[in-house]
Amino acid sequence: MGFKTRTIANNLSIGMGGASGINFRNMVINGDMSLDQRNGGSSVTNTGTTTFYLDRYNVLGTSSAGQFGIQQVSDSPVGFTKSLKWTVSTADASLAAGDRYVLMHRVEGSNMATLNMGTSDAHTTTLSFSIKCSATGTFGGALINGDGDRHYPFEYTISSANTWERKSVTITGDTTGTWVTSNARGAQIVWSLGAGSDYQGTKDAWAAGGKFTTAASTNLMATNSATWQITGVQWEIGSHDSSFEHLPFDVNKRRCQRYFFKNTGSGSIGYAPSIGDNYRHELYFYPTEMRASPTITVTWAGGTPGMQYIGNQTVDLWNNMGDTTTIINYSLVQGAAEI
Repeated sequence: MGFKTRTIANNLSIGMGGASGINFRNMVINGDMSLDQRNGGSSVTNTGTTTFYLDRYNVLGTSSAGQFGIQQVSDSPVGFTKSLKWTVSTADASLAAGDRYVLMHRVEGSNMATLNMGTSDAHTTTLSFSIKCSATGTFGGALINGDGDRHYPFEYTISSANTWERKSVTITGDTTGTWVTSNARGAQIVWSLGAGSDYQGTKDAWAAGGKFTTAASTNLMATNSATWQITGVQWEIGSHDSSFEHLPFDVNKRRCQRYFFKNTGSGSIGYAPSIGDNYRHELYFYPTEMRASPTITVTWAGGTPGMQYIGNQTVDLWNNMGDTTTIINYSLVQGAAEI
C-alpha cells in the first residue's frame, strides 16, 4: 500500500469556496462586516467620541472640525455581502496637529497570545483587507499595542477610484514593549482617514508612542462627500496573506456577543422566585459568556425596577414595588463589555 505525504505550511489555503486548512487563523472578529447589532444598517454620524458602530469596530473623530457617517452597506466585492462605509459629511481640509479621524479594530489579548509579541520570538503577521474609495493615492494605518505606547505605521495604495481592491500589509513582530495576553485589550488595528502631525510616524518601523499613520497618507476628510469602504479584514500569523476565512454566521455572531449583545425580545419579572414579599427577581442569561462583567441597559415598560448582581454570564433583574401581583415588562436588554 502506498502512502501520500501532505505538508501543511503556514498560510496554506485550500481553494474550495475560500476555505482554509487552518481554522480560526484570523484574529479579527467580524472581518466580513456582517454583524451590526447596534444600528442594523442605519447610518450614524460620528460626534467626536470613541464610538462602536458595526460590531467590533469603533471610530474616533474630531467633532469640532470634520464629521462623517458610518454605515453597514450591501456594496461589497465578490465573496462578501457587506462592507463598512465611511462618508465625509463635513470636510476638514486643514488638519490641526491633534486632529484624527480613524477606524479601529481592537483584539483581545487572549486571542493573540501565540504571537509572542514583546519577546525575541515575536511572529511576523500579515494584515489584509478589501478597500473601495472615491479617491486614489497613498493611505495609511497602524498596528498599536493595547496600551497605546507601541506603534507600527503602514501604507497602502488605492490605484482606481470607486473600485474594490485587495490590500496586504506584512508587519514584523515587536520584540519589545508590553503586549497583554489576558482578556484585556491586546492590540489595535487602525486605518486613518486623516490625522495631524501628532499622530504621524515612520513607515514600517516599530517605535514608542501611539501613532496612527504616516506623513505621506491621504487626508480623505479634506473632501466633502468622499467615501471609503472596507471589508474582508484578516490578521494572521505569517509573511503572506491567505484567502479570507469565512465563518458561519451563527459562529461570527456568538464571537461578537462576547463584547456586545442586544436582545429586543420582551420579557417580564413579577412571578419569579422572590426574596420577601416586596421583591420579584428574574435571572437574565446572556447569549454567551462575555469578556467581562458588562454595562447593562434595560428598557422597561412600566414600573421602576432595577438591576443588581451583574456578572459576565447573567444579570439579576428585580422589582421592589411591594405588589406581589404586578408584572413588570422589559422590551430591551443589552450589554457591552468592549475592550
